[in-house]
Amino acid sequence: MVHTDKIKNIAIFGATGHIAKNLIYEFSKHTKHKLFLFSRDKTKVKKFVAAMCIDKNINYNDYENIHLGSFDVIINCVGISNPLEITKHGKEILILSEKYDEIIIEYIKKNTACQYLNFSSGVIYGDFSQPVSDESFSNISLNDSSNAYTLAKIRSETKHRLLSSFNIIDIRMFSFFSRFIDLNTSFFISEIITSINNNKEFLTNTQNFFRDFIHPDDLFQLICLCIEKPKSNFALDAYSKSPISKYDILKEFNNHFNLKYFFNDDLKIKQPTGFKEKYYSVSRKAKNIGYLPTYSSLETILSESQFLIIK
Repeated sequence: MVHTDKIKNIAIFGATGHIAKNLIYEFSKHTKHKLFLFSRDKTKVKKFVAAMCIDKNINYNDYENIHLGSFDVIINCVGISNPLEITKHGKEILILSEKYDEIIIEYIKKNTACQYLNFSSGVIYGDFSQPVSDESFSNISLNDSSNAYTLAKIRSETKHRLLSSFNIIDIRMFSFFSRFIDLNTSFFISEIITSINNNKEFLTNTQNFFRDFIHPDDLFQLICLCIEKPKSNFALDAYSKSPISKYDILKEFNNHFNLKYFFNDDLKIKQPTGFKEKYYSVSRKAKNIGYLPTYSSLETILSESQFLIIK
């Protein structure tokens, strides 16, 4: 939680996104801060807010009018994460990322007390044969990836570190799951839940992998701790208490929700940003600002799935 007594004006870019919805919900439920929601689809944002019954201290804004506002914090949730959408949009992702990043940078240059929290991604590390760490990032260059999504994240982080006198924190997300996820996306857990709801067998291959799902409460804790660190410029990795393997995910969904699954080694699974065997970080830099996760990946996916599975 944010411990300061001051009520802050917090702008959220990309307010219709998965992560943004969780932040809107948590901030509205647990703080008195004023939220200013930026999106290209105000109707969609208003519908979500109304459904959650969290309309206090919420304002709806247009990106082109950002200069008219007075914000203490801007949280950038703009971006495409759905694997199928990443494939579809390609280089457009670079343009999208740089457009909104520049809008925020121009704002904080004129309003230097404003803090910029940007959601980056673990994909910047590139090699996931082993868990990554801060040392893994030190060898990355702007030319390390031909993938537009990865390159967009590397470019923005590089730019942010060069702006060392400004208050910018990049939060690298690896895996995130919550009750607000769109089940029509091609994420592994989304497809599992859809299979359960449709009473169909889930088909996958035998290729194992490891993921680290941060719980919405832990993510909110991390964001609040970042807000308490003004005059900072750095990046950190988000993490849960412990990661989980694909095989354990399947086993636990079978035990708790009667998931029926079987393996087919001939099955080819599209992975726009490449196969990631051990997609999680062992960096604990976030401990330096007081972050201590409450939930493991298993606890996260089981607790949040209950809101999505049809009984």
